[in-house]
Amino acid sequence: MTKVSSALRGSCLPILLLICISGFSSPEKLIQIHYQEVDLAVKKTFIYEDLTLQLFENETLIKSSKIRLNDDIKIRDSLSSLNPVLLHQLPIPSKKYRYDGAAMARLKLVYMTDSFTSPIFDADNPPSELRYLIPKIKTLIQVN
Repeated sequence: MTKVSSALRGSCLPILLLICISGFSSPEKLIQIHYQEVDLAVKKTFIYEDLTLQLFENETLIKSSKIRLNDDIKIRDSLSSLNPVLLHQLPIPSKKYRYDGAAMARLKLVYMTDSFTSPIFDADNPPSELRYLIPKIKTLIQVN
């Protein structure tokens, strides 16, 4: 009896590990990029999901565009060196929005099981890690 239970335990352990590992959801599955800029007059929200980029102004959908796969790859590559868990710790180059009414912005990355948000930063001066992504999103919604 002990040989049978030992054999079962030996064969079940790898299966249990496989089930646990396959059920583990890591920040590798990016679902949505949510970028928002707010100034004294307008709140602009850019939502990128499933090769679609949407622009909202004051909660009203202004434009929706399909994005080419090549642009999607460039966007995801620009985020590949960024650790999303540390997104909230990105160094902010300036804080003009606090003093002169400059537009402020924030980025949120949504994954399968979690989301990560950057600190608020000046819309015209994002953290260096986001200097490709943000202009790219704004350009894509204007071009398409």
